[in-house]
Amino acid sequence: MASLSAKPFDIKDFAKTSGEYKNFVATMVIGMEGHPKILRYDLQKLVRFSAFSVLCAHGTIFGDDKTAIINVGMMLCISIISCLVICLIYMNNFSDLKDFDLKAMDRLAHQINSFVPFCLGLYVSLSLQRWWTLRVAALGKVFDSFCNLAMLISCELHAKKWTDLRTQVLKYGFGSLTLLTQAARDKEDLQKLVDQGCLTALEARAVQKHVDLWQRPMILWVWIMRISMSAMSHQKSPNPRIGALLAECTKANDGINTINEYVDTQLPFAYVHLITFLVNMQNITLAINAGLKFATAIPGMHYLAMISQVAMVCSVCFLYQALLQITYLLVDPFGDDTLDFPIKAYGCYLASTIHALLEAHPQCPVVAENGTLWRPKQAGQLLGMPACEILADSESDEDEVQGVAVDGF
Repeated sequence: MASLSAKPFDIKDFAKTSGEYKNFVATMVIGMEGHPKILRYDLQKLVRFSAFSVLCAHGTIFGDDKTAIINVGMMLCISIISCLVICLIYMNNFSDLKDFDLKAMDRLAHQINSFVPFCLGLYVSLSLQRWWTLRVAALGKVFDSFCNLAMLISCELHAKKWTDLRTQVLKYGFGSLTLLTQAARDKEDLQKLVDQGCLTALEARAVQKHVDLWQRPMILWVWIMRISMSAMSHQKSPNPRIGALLAECTKANDGINTINEYVDTQLPFAYVHLITFLVNMQNITLAINAGLKFATAIPGMHYLAMISQVAMVCSVCFLYQALLQITYLLVDPFGDDTLDFPIKAYGCYLASTIHALLEAHPQCPVVAENGTLWRPKQAGQLLGMPACEILADSESDEDEVQGVAVDGF
């Protein structure tokens, strides 16, 4: 690891937009490594103007990964080879080629095609379900816990003496998200956390001692739990509030574990291999059958039949291969592909939300023992209202409780 030097932490650095721009249908953002990613898309435009309007755009099967197109080219080659072989066999009696019996080949193609769509559809459904679970029940749980923790700390530890504590929680929280992304990508870069101001040199070296990258974001959540629990104990906070804080920290840890489970535990290899084999056999059988039918149409010059066979190979083989291709594009959504999670954009939204939660306290009305609501001094001055009196509150600073009565209460 390079020489480490701490940098002042500023949550606004994390709230900066990540190069958001729009194309015809999708809203794109720039990921951590500088690659474009889809943040959202306009479904209405996609349906209204058809998929052909963005056929080669980022995020489509045609735009980024050419595997399906290459596979179609291979199937066309197989069709051509089968057509040439049967033509060479009937070279001396070419007119008899039109009577070539294709019933056996048709039955084979029909039997394979009868259960491949069902098996492939189930496999695609499982892949999409895993992708959605990773976003909502895993990564979303970590985000929600961090946001809820910020709200608890903002309300319970709002006094000025806890400013350093609140800042430290933010440092560790955003540092854990960076370490989580590095673990999912199997890339180590502790210098980045030091540059961001999330860790000091000493803290970075302590984290570096743990070789397993998945342990590192959990360590930061342990630190968050410990310093927050100690602060609330000094604050004499009721045990249920401390319990709520501990629950959010453990939920964040559960989310990290869930991500690790899904990334490191794939669907059974034998099952995935069988699905891939079925799709490959379906495409090869279709290509051979199409080549034979093309050859039988040559003696009678049935051009429509020949064109339909070429179109069937291109369309059917492409669709099957494209569905299979989508599954491996979704299997690890923490990479740099266009369809992967825009983690940087999610972090910008999370930072903006947490910043708003922490800045909400100064403008919050103060409640007196008799139930009267008073506006803080700073908020009253912004409204052009003079400060009236000081409310006795041993847990708050004087400049926070001095205020004016709130009209309408």
